[in-house]
Amino acid sequence: MFMFGVPAIVMMFAYGVVLDQLFTFEKAGEKMVYAGIAGIASVQFVVIGFLIYAFNEPIDEEPSAAEGKKTD
Repeated sequence: MFMFGVPAIVMMFAYGVVLDQLFTFEKAGEKMVYAGIAGIASVQFVVIGFLIYAFNEPIDEEPSAAEGKKTD
């Protein structure tokens, strides 16, 4: 959900609000390129956030019931 939603929102926000207020472009395509770059950068932040969350999860040291049983 975040991998699709965050970049789409960032791209639309950058295209419609930020780039219109701060910069002037000769072509609309130039504005879309910069909005796309903002969307790509937001994907990287989502991935980094996911990795930080994944590495900070506690590790379950106890073996589960299925691993504890041996079949001979």
